[in-house]
Amino acid sequence: MSTFGLSKPTFYIDSADRLSGTSGNFEYKLNMQHDNNWDQMVLSSSSFPKSYFTVGPYNNTFELYEDNSVISNVPATYQTYEVTIPNGFYNAYDFAYTLKELLDAKSAVYGNYRAYEIDFLPKTFKFDIIGSGGSYVPRLYFRDNSANLILGFLKLTSYALSGVTFSEEVISAISVNFQFTNFISVKCSISSDIGKIGGDITVLAKIPVQNYQDGANIEYTMNNLDVLSKNISKATTSIVRFSLHDDEDRIIDFNEQDIQLVIMLYRHNPYFEMAYGSLYAENVRKLI
Repeated sequence: MSTFGLSKPTFYIDSADRLSGTSGNFEYKLNMQHDNNWDQMVLSSSSFPKSYFTVGPYNNTFELYEDNSVISNVPATYQTYEVTIPNGFYNAYDFAYTLKELLDAKSAVYGNYRAYEIDFLPKTFKFDIIGSGGSYVPRLYFRDNSANLILGFLKLTSYALSGVTFSEEVISAISVNFQFTNFISVKCSISSDIGKIGGDITVLAKIPVQNYQDGANIEYTMNNLDVLSKNISKATTSIVRFSLHDDEDRIIDFNEQDIQLVIMLYRHNPYFEMAYGSLYAENVRKLI
């Protein structure tokens, strides 16, 4: 689509001025003319902090199965503990230290007192989890949306620590991933990407964020108006919802830090496109 020479009203949106919601999912009033004929919109630029946690309520739990007997010849009764990792920013070494404390504490609840060691293996980017003490094999289980990626395991899967008696271990099945999300999708309630095949038609932009450090400001600038513009479904609606989502389509929690968006609304000019296309074709014909 070609849009040269057209007026493009620009709206500067700050989530601090929202009508309701949070900085990652909010309603905002756009002062649009009710007689406008806009049918296209584009996210011109955005700015938001990487203030969402490495570990949060979306990926901070898994289950530990462990027997409650450390005495030989006594039948084991397995206990299940839900391990909840405190929300926050982590690197691999901080996480290993925190995880050891959590597993040791859970083991002590029923008097097992199994000692755990968690080593980070930088060459393979995996964790080595060792459990010492007790006569029976503990297991780790990861439910959907749990801490599996941070620990390097598959979700909905159980992993047994194995090895010699009183000292068992398990190594991450895959490389650990401390990126909560690789992309952030910005959605808008009046966007309607009708030509899109599959997926969410309300996505205005998909912004890569994996190379930013925790706490950094993530900046985005639109680089192709024709390609990145979306259709507008309700050009006369003044109350618009914006939301930002992770790779799993979960709404981002920016921990009360505000975000800024700049959008442009305009009318597509099909006549200019036809004229531009005809001129291009004529120039090609002359070159041939």
